[in-house]
Amino acid sequence: MDYIQGKFLKIDLSKNEIAEEMMDENLFKYYFSGSGIAAYMLYKEKTYSLSSFSPEMPLLIIPGFLTGTPIPSACKTSICSKSPLTNTWCESTVGGYFGAELKRAGYDGIYIIGQAVKPVYIFINNGEVKIKSAEKIWGKDIYIASKLLKEETDDKSIIMCIGIAGENLVKISGIAVVKEYNEMRAAARGGLGAAMGAKKIKAIVARGTGDIKFSNKTELIKSVKSYIPSIKENTSAFSKFGTAGSVPGAEISGDLPIKNWRGMSWEEGANKISGQTMAEKAFVKHHTCFACPIRCAKTVKILSGPYQGEETEQPEYETIAGLGSMLLNDDLATLIEAADLCNRLGLDTMSTGAVIAFSMEAYENGLITEKDTGGIKLNWGNREAILNLIPKIAGKEGIGVILSEGTKNAASHIGGVSREFAIHIKGLEVAFHDPRLWATMPLNYATANRGGCHLESLGYLAETGRFNPSLLGFNSDRTWEENIEMSIKLQDFMAALNALGICKFVLLGGIGPEQITHWLNLTANWKLNIGELLFVGARIYNLKRVYNNKIGFSRMDDILPPRLLTSGRTKGSFAKKNPQLDRMLERYYQLRGWDEFGRVKNDKLKELNLDNLII
Repeated sequence: MDYIQGKFLKIDLSKNEIAEEMMDENLFKYYFSGSGIAAYMLYKEKTYSLSSFSPEMPLLIIPGFLTGTPIPSACKTSICSKSPLTNTWCESTVGGYFGAELKRAGYDGIYIIGQAVKPVYIFINNGEVKIKSAEKIWGKDIYIASKLLKEETDDKSIIMCIGIAGENLVKISGIAVVKEYNEMRAAARGGLGAAMGAKKIKAIVARGTGDIKFSNKTELIKSVKSYIPSIKENTSAFSKFGTAGSVPGAEISGDLPIKNWRGMSWEEGANKISGQTMAEKAFVKHHTCFACPIRCAKTVKILSGPYQGEETEQPEYETIAGLGSMLLNDDLATLIEAADLCNRLGLDTMSTGAVIAFSMEAYENGLITEKDTGGIKLNWGNREAILNLIPKIAGKEGIGVILSEGTKNAASHIGGVSREFAIHIKGLEVAFHDPRLWATMPLNYATANRGGCHLESLGYLAETGRFNPSLLGFNSDRTWEENIEMSIKLQDFMAALNALGICKFVLLGGIGPEQITHWLNLTANWKLNIGELLFVGARIYNLKRVYNNKIGFSRMDDILPPRLLTSGRTKGSFAKKNPQLDRMLERYYQLRGWDEFGRVKNDKLKELNLDNLII
């Protein structure tokens, strides 16, 4: 192959062994890379039958096929395994610089099995790999650990690190990617921080100075440069405020979840914690991921608490919803402090916000008392409650032992009516875009392979026109059946983008499948068309579904919580466009080639050339 080397680093921590393996180049044509090739590897090894914390369960860190090239937003790395939180297929995809740095160090992926006897970190330095003791940094927060690792290795290295939540096997823990202490991206969803912690890995440190070679360099760079001005123009609001700038508009439309999805007006509160307000009161600087012209990431000042005056990552839209509107917390200082705490301790801000909202509603209903909380009053918007619960969850202390298991498991423990307001799908706390507004999102959430994830289709962006649906062959005025067809094509396209390592925000810049396919062909010297790109996406999406089918997931799991099906919003531009989910699922399964129980049919497997793999 003219482009990718296909060299994977294989590490067995139980045996303290390091090896290299060259992957068959045909696998990259079949699955691209990233979560695509990860799905192939995890399925082939029948890991669906393993426990997520088993030493034999692989942890895969694989940059996208195009990551490290000049293609706009080609920065993503997929971390894949079986979710400790949901017991499903899990991928958590992160931007930043780690994937490009790993490729510059000479590797296209990392495959880790086993369990270290004592805490370790892995140092990858231009083809030289060492497993080193992490005992001195075990128990340190992510910022401190990353600083110490840079001092011990190379100050230009990129750090992939867990906090004490991952060390404690908290099922809503994530993995941070750190360039500098105030520039952090997170692979947070699904509890893969705990998967890393179970192997006793504190961090993976990458340093690479090699070149990433690719075909048609001059033509590719020329093409990319011609699109940069329009991408910047179309995403100017993102560049200015980040995703946090969309909070006020989301509240007006009804997309923003409020008070654990109970639905209400919260305009003043949303404005107080928006990106626009942060720009006025806390902004420090813009920063960006590798090869990204959008520059949606920001650094802000911490306005309260023990780290007041220090710099931290600006909370994104999802974090603002989770630690803000879901809790009726309209205090900007509390929001930034809570988000920074989650980042330091290695918690998923979305699941953490959701499980705190769940606990506040349980407290409201008398299912949790001050005796359970150690005297903390879990009233809505209570600053003390929010800031006390976060370290308790990360440290598995007191009520945090229950909440650290995630909303679904916490509801099972508390029992009673609490399951009515435990808002999750397949065990994953639902992303913060209200499905009751959209024609496509109920279906997307129900069928997403990792649970309640918005990123597996981003249907709401197509419905608003922020991503032009005509780029996938759909008009702005669609029937309910056409919305199902569009959902499927979006899922396939997003699966392809993940495997390629392309950040989906580039779609807001006017980039569609035609241009992605053109850049892919230039890079790899291929001759794919758009249909073939989407076909690979469909293969990847269906393979992840088969993985879940093997675990035991089926139609009965493709469901939304009752609150998101029956408690319709009274306001919002799209409130009347949501047909019955059961009706949509039946047609969706037909179009997907799945049976009545949501299992991928053999004919579909043959069509996707998966029949030799799926035995």
